[in-house]
Amino acid sequence: MKLTMQLVRRPFTLALAAACMLSSQAVFATPFLHIPVYAFAKPSIVKLNLLNRTSTSLEVKVGDDIMTIGAGKTISVKVPVGTRILTNTATSTHPAGDLIVEVDRSLDGVTVGIG
Repeated sequence: MKLTMQLVRRPFTLALAAACMLSSQAVFATPFLHIPVYAFAKPSIVKLNLLNRTSTSLEVKVGDDIMTIGAGKTISVKVPVGTRILTNTATSTHPAGDLIVEVDRSLDGVTVGIG
């Protein structure tokens, strides 16, 4: 009887030890809290030029900032991707508050004409 118990206990103990070791690896392999990689990335900055093609000075709203562009002048801006650029004063082609462009990566180094 004693020999039979030892023969039953040994495989059971080995199976239990193997299961514990494998399950601990599986627990550590799955993340407890999934945080996307892009959550830690800095927003992409785009540098673009705004050209006033009108004969009068023009106000534009870049994100929350209002900037004035002189007649026929160009200004350079550095803004994060997703920034909306709107007219703040009406022109012959754009009413006040009209969306000029929403910045994306393809606009890096581009000159946007307004007027």
